[in-house]
Amino acid sequence: MPEHLRAAHWKGFDAALASGTMKLAGKPTLTRALHKSGRKLYIEMTFALVRDNDGAVQGSVAMARDVTERVERERAAKAAQNS
Repeated sequence: MPEHLRAAHWKGFDAALASGTMKLAGKPTLTRALHKSGRKLYIEMTFALVRDNDGAVQGSVAMARDVTERVERERAAKAAQNS
């Protein structure tokens, strides 16, 4: 995660665990990420809370998928249409 997004990420994470709700739950969200090599990429993330049998929040899960190629392809197509 890029440095400039980390504070907002952890603020949202802590709020979701405390409140038991997430505004992004189940909604794929496009954001920027930082590969361990230092390369910037686009990822699509989906988040969910993990609950016990009584419904109490036990943690969270996030699924991230590299969509850099798709985003670049869509941008190129849009630029070609606007030319």
